[in-house]
Amino acid sequence: MQIANDRDTGHVASTSRSRSWAPRGNIFRWLSGRADRIVNVLSAFVLAAVVSAAHAAETVQVPSFAPNPGNLRMFKYVPDSLPAGARLVVALHGCTQSATKFDDESGWTELADHLGFALLLPEQQQANNERLCFNWYLADHNRRGQGEAASIVAMIDEMKTRHGIDPNRIFVTGLSAGGAMTAVMLAAYPDVFRAGAIIAAVLHGSGMRAH
Repeated sequence: MQIANDRDTGHVASTSRSRSWAPRGNIFRWLSGRADRIVNVLSAFVLAAVVSAAHAAETVQVPSFAPNPGNLRMFKYVPDSLPAGARLVVALHGCTQSATKFDDESGWTELADHLGFALLLPEQQQANNERLCFNWYLADHNRRGQGEAASIVAMIDEMKTRHGIDPNRIFVTGLSAGGAMTAVMLAAYPDVFRAGAIIAAVLHGSGMRAH
């Protein structure tokens, strides 16, 4: 009797295990029958991600704009699907920096993507200043309509024309020498900028020279 009971118990356990594995077997068969379709769907997602990355916005140089009396370079970052009437932020780098290096270290492009504004990155050339500082202290470059200040405004006009920037929502900021140039821009062109942020720089008029 005991043996029979053990056999019965074993049979019941075996039956129970068979039943528990049955749904799993069905799942495996369902997946096997649709493997090609699953692979195709996953491939489509991967391809879409690659295409999206390939077409993502990048910081690019604008080869020409006018006038450019300060002999500066112009870089810009325009997020994909920038809305009409968007804001513009002008970001001015410090000494020994380039526009793209300043961009990489500050995270401005990530903010532009997140908040939906265009980014303008003027760049100094070594021919103008050996340490790549903006010449904020020279009268030839820190007055309205002259030198580097006039070049930056020409870049802004280019951005307004090409990207439909709202002229009432243009902002400027800068670090160190870029901050001092920010002060110049706010003083020389108060009608152009809604607001500005001067970071680690002197006040406008400090240490300026005639030439």
